[in-house]
Amino acid sequence: MLLSTHFIVSLTLVSVLFPLFGFYSLVILIGGFLIDFDHLIFYWIKFKNFNFKKAYGYFRDIALKKDHKEYKKVVRIFHSVEFVTLVAILSFYHKIFVLLLIGLVVHIIMDIMYEYPKFKSLSGFSLTLYINKKC
Repeated sequence: MLLSTHFIVSLTLVSVLFPLFGFYSLVILIGGFLIDFDHLIFYWIKFKNFNFKKAYGYFRDIALKKDHKEYKKVVRIFHSVEFVTLVAILSFYHKIFVLLLIGLVVHIIMDIMYEYPKFKSLSGFSLTLYINKKC
């Protein structure tokens, strides 16, 4: 999914929740937009290259070409069910994590709606599944 779409949806959520949470609602941008930083981490580790444009192009190519083989190799730490579960547990202790969780969940739902029809797989959303495949 396009970064701009995630940003617009996240900003909309911020504006809706701002009256309730004030500036804390900006945390939604971390979960809803900056979550995609894990794509860069994966790209940097895999290719030893810190070029943002090339990383963006790599992931866009996977989506546009519906490259199933390459898609299944991608690890997205912050998109994983394990990370979301951790944030969900932390949300019982502070409202910042509630807002982070809202952003994460909305972002991941949007990704699933975009990616599942193309790849028929949710393996990129679980670190456990990824690790089990490697072993």
